[in-house]
Amino acid sequence: MKCPSKSALLVLLLVFAFLTSSLSAADPSFEITKRCKNNLKMLREALLVYLKSTTNEPPRGDIIDFNQAYTMLLTSKFLPQKPDKPTTDCDYFLAYKDRDRFEWFCRIHGVISGDQRITFPYHEFEFTAAFNSNFMTNAKYKRHYDEVMRWTAYNRTLTESIKYHYTRNPTTTAIMVFFGALLVLYIYRNIFG
Repeated sequence: MKCPSKSALLVLLLVFAFLTSSLSAADPSFEITKRCKNNLKMLREALLVYLKSTTNEPPRGDIIDFNQAYTMLLTSKFLPQKPDKPTTDCDYFLAYKDRDRFEWFCRIHGVISGDQRITFPYHEFEFTAAFNSNFMTNAKYKRHYDEVMRWTAYNRTLTESIKYHYTRNPTTTAIMVFFGALLVLYIYRNIFG
């Protein structure tokens, strides 16, 4: 019986390592969304503590950005640690009607749980944002909704598309990229070689 060559064993080992590592790939979109929703929960809890400890309230019917709300209401007493934004576009805002009706929302992820959902591509990720229709009468909240809707028309670059598909199905994506590279190499060698 003929023994396989070292290079053949190395190729088999690399293929096995690739296949086993791709089985454990995690979806980073889920983790980013989870971190953002945890930030929104932290902000909600801090505002609830603030509202229980004082009779003062934020301006009613307005959208307040995080920095303004932090300076005006929360401070380090109610929010010892500012939220760490998982994406560069994650900015937090407070939509306040009264003590019982308010929502913190993210520019990209929307509210924690709302009655409307929109799934859209965000670079190499895909997010589902939630919206609360009770605040749609507010012009600033409606503008936020429209900004998120613009992401639904976003077209990923080739690199972003490969990264997106790799997180969904690493093995198939790697095989497609490999065969695509072979095709480009074949065409290049036939034209310039």
